[in-house]
Amino acid sequence: MPDVILSTLSNNTQVSKGEMLAGTKVIPLVVPEQVISSAEKAAAASMGVVKVLPFSKRRWGSSLQAVKFLKAE
Repeated sequence: MPDVILSTLSNNTQVSKGEMLAGTKVIPLVVPEQVISSAEKAAAASMGVVKVLPFSKRRWGSSLQAVKFLKAE
């Protein structure tokens, strides 16, 4: 979409609740209202522009034990 920019934080950036993740900006100082309406409709139709996922739990203990076992031999 010309004249409208969406900027986000980098991928895989840790964020906290309430932190700003993304923003939009109109490049020229003045644009036709139709441009803004089109951007709003595109955002609404996309079912979300940014997705935040929780950290997944990892099992590190077994991997570390395997490394210690390999080093001991």
